[in-house]
Amino acid sequence: MTLIEYLLLFLSPVLGGILAFSLGKKYNNLMKIGLVFGGGFLFVTCILHLIPENLHHEHSPMKLFIVLGFFLQIVLEKFSEGIEHGHLHLDAPHGHDHHHDHSHYHGKTWTLSLGMLASLSIHSLMEGVPLGGHFEFNNHGHNPLLAGVLMHKLPSAFALVTVLHQTGMKKGMLWALLLFFACMNPLGALLGSWLQEGQTDSSLHHVFDILTALATGSFLHISTTILYENNDHHKLSPAHLVAAAGGGLIAIW
Repeated sequence: MTLIEYLLLFLSPVLGGILAFSLGKKYNNLMKIGLVFGGGFLFVTCILHLIPENLHHEHSPMKLFIVLGFFLQIVLEKFSEGIEHGHLHLDAPHGHDHHHDHSHYHGKTWTLSLGMLASLSIHSLMEGVPLGGHFEFNNHGHNPLLAGVLMHKLPSAFALVTVLHQTGMKKGMLWALLLFFACMNPLGALLGSWLQEGQTDSSLHHVFDILTALATGSFLHISTTILYENNDHHKLSPAHLVAAAGGGLIAIW
């Protein structure tokens, strides 16, 4: 990865946080459609690139780690409340329509903050690892995974800042948590790059493969959840369907 790509990984969640500060409850339909677009893009990237990359050895145990990563993401979301999906409908009570009760957030700022931050940071660190790898994704020399991560990290940060703001947390602390969160993806990519550069050490390379498989399962869970749960009553509107299909088609290209 180039320095610019590392910088983009850092700036995407920072931009999401800035939008949360400036827009407040105006989480408009355009951002929701953008989230679905990113979900379609990320899903196709998993199917066409990440999963084949993890299963290129016929008897590879990586398929088990992909499944483990899928269910690990479910566990992480018990603490993050699904903020990874960016699913905040801010016109609903307490800013969320996933049928999670966010009323218990008030008065529990530190418990909420540490739980969310730990869960999201683990997820971001893990999903950054494959970005540090040297994959031949397609003939165009592009890295669709990077684009997919950037597209879903922005609304994730928006959701995180918005929910934490509802706890009454001071703006300075919100910024500190946001910047910490923004560092996790680049750190994961650096870790992946370091593990790949240690290819002469088979144990390090094996660790990279395992972390990449776990991240693949996590991506698969997040992208399918975005596509299924983004709209009320789990119904995909025509605009969201076009956005999901458009994201998928661009990932194919």
